[in-house]
Amino acid sequence: MLPVVEGQTRASLYTAFSNVLLLSFTIALYLLTVNWTNVLVATLVGLSVAAVNVRFVLANIRLSRLHDAISAWRVFKLSAGYLFIILCLIVFGHVA
Repeated sequence: MLPVVEGQTRASLYTAFSNVLLLSFTIALYLLTVNWTNVLVATLVGLSVAAVNVRFVLANIRLSRLHDAISAWRVFKLSAGYLFIILCLIVFGHVA
């Protein structure tokens, strides 16, 4: 609905900005809540969380530059996988 109200250009910028904030929030949440008894696993899972977040932010930055439907659809499809992967990584970081 945001592109209808604000236009594709502003909606793309808002989406990219919110995902940059999401990157820092997800990393901070992981660092504050991870089980540090196994430092190697915690570090590997943390690096995986960071890599997935960076990939998602890069897709959103690309969307903010191109403003086209194909990039928007890619970001939308990536967001579903992103949420699942982040959830699994955070759960694994707490269990391991």
